[in-house]
Amino acid sequence: MDSATFSSLARCWLQANHVARSGVAFEKNVDLPVLRWRAVRQVVQDCAEQTGFRWAMPATISRRVYLGDLGTASAAKVIQDLCKQSSLQAEKVNGILVIHEPSARLKELTDKRRQQGIGAQP
Repeated sequence: MDSATFSSLARCWLQANHVARSGVAFEKNVDLPVLRWRAVRQVVQDCAEQTGFRWAMPATISRRVYLGDLGTASAAKVIQDLCKQSSLQAEKVNGILVIHEPSARLKELTDKRRQQGIGAQP
C-alpha cells in the first residue's frame, strides 16, 4: 500500500469517531429486485441511487453478496447485511459512506496516532 492510500485510509479511520451516527438517507427504504448474487458495489450504488447518500470504496474490492429477499428494507439494514456477508466495514465519514476492508495494522497505527494526538507528526 503506498503512502497516499495509507494516509487517506488513516484520515477516514480517525475522522470516523467525530461523525454523527444517524443519517436521514440511511433510514429511507430501498427496494432490491429478486434474490440473487450481486457485486458489493452494485448493491451500494442501488441503495445510493434510491436514497441519495454518497459513498466511496477506497480500494478495489471484488466480492459478492446474496441479497434481494429483504423486500423493502432501510438502506442501513441492507448495508449491515452486505458488510456481514462480505466481511467489510462501513463507516460514515463527513456524510459519506466509506466501505473498506478492516485492517489490524491500520487500526494499530491510527490508535498510536490518537495517543500522540490527531495532528501530531509520527
